[in-house]
Amino acid sequence: MASSDDCLPTISWPFAADWLSRRRFLKGLLASGVGACGLSAAAPAGAGAAPNPGTDTVLVVLNLGGGNDGLNMLVPTGDGAYYDRRGGLAITPSAALDVGGGWGLHPSLPKLWRRWRDAGVAAVVGVGDTAGALSHFQAGTSWACGSADGRPALTGWLGRWLDDQPLRSPFEALTLSPQVGLELRGQHRSATSLGVDAAHAFLVDDQDRGTQHFSSAVGALGTAPTGLGELADAWGAQATAYVAQLPVVRGLVGRPLAAGLAGPLTLAARIINARLGTRVISYGYLNAAFDTHVDQAPRQSALLGAVDDAIAAFYAALDPVHASRVAILTVSEFGRRVTTNNGEGTDHGTASTLLLVSPSVNPGVQGEAPPLRNLDSDGNLKVTTDFRNVYATIIDRWLGGDGSGVVGRSYADLRLFA
Repeated sequence: MASSDDCLPTISWPFAADWLSRRRFLKGLLASGVGACGLSAAAPAGAGAAPNPGTDTVLVVLNLGGGNDGLNMLVPTGDGAYYDRRGGLAITPSAALDVGGGWGLHPSLPKLWRRWRDAGVAAVVGVGDTAGALSHFQAGTSWACGSADGRPALTGWLGRWLDDQPLRSPFEALTLSPQVGLELRGQHRSATSLGVDAAHAFLVDDQDRGTQHFSSAVGALGTAPTGLGELADAWGAQATAYVAQLPVVRGLVGRPLAAGLAGPLTLAARIINARLGTRVISYGYLNAAFDTHVDQAPRQSALLGAVDDAIAAFYAALDPVHASRVAILTVSEFGRRVTTNNGEGTDHGTASTLLLVSPSVNPGVQGEAPPLRNLDSDGNLKVTTDFRNVYATIIDRWLGGDGSGVVGRSYADLRLFA
């Protein structure tokens, strides 16, 4: 494969009206592996069935980076060991938002609590990586890869799911972050990075003359056979489809968005409303923000309050007709230790709680809660649900695909969806 330097003469300024041919332009893009549509140069050719944007299920992944403390997000108010070990950092039963069964939500989650009472939230407890990695890099890479068979961390779980899907829409998998993370990179395909505003969205800012010419060139790729084979024709068709939808996308990212996490989740709802054939949307919230080694009580309260507001903003922006086909999944690379440290915070731990928000979930607390009086040799919770089991269930039962093939092992269905 050619280096990016080899392709610079193909894709750089100045833009003249006849600055390059379709054939030269496409050769340069395929040689460098560059693409707007999430299709790599090794992708299988051929378009699949047309998407059903009004009926296909959608997964919105929200990464609470840094290691969210699941014990204080979903509080085991009925477990005396929690209060014995957490001390002053524990959420009292009177402060927790009671959800029944000896559990309560953090007091900064009142909107989510009301959604819980309406049977729209599942909380999966005891979820973690059985390998027990406690560094952000190692654990984050493991969660993004989502592999149970020891394969190198070169592709991610959603990227491998995308590899198995027919080419249907250039917006099938999106990240609202500036870069496509490992979890969204497959061997043959990857997500499209859209960003949260016109300044970061690929080809959306149409005020620049160079962007106008580039957009026109990309849009022309699929209007005729490329002469470079089936793969290039498939890539060109996706590129043309992307550009054809740009007026819609400009309207989505060009309208004002709220500050903080509510902005990206509002944009996610707008994308779903636009029926672009999107199946997966991912956003990573404030890298390592949930790494609460010190002053956890006020920090996590503010962070979870932002999550609460953002999920509420998502559903306020989402057309109710789509609600039953959309699920929000929260992930974090690990949980926190049970005991409090000297900085009034908690250190890196193991098992935590994941949230799955949708009218279509089996609501309530799911999974086996790790025993707080029977910790591992390092004083951490014992993982009771492998996080890859959650992934496999979501792929099998929500996104549609081969969960065991994607994660590399067969798992029992967790029955997360009604």
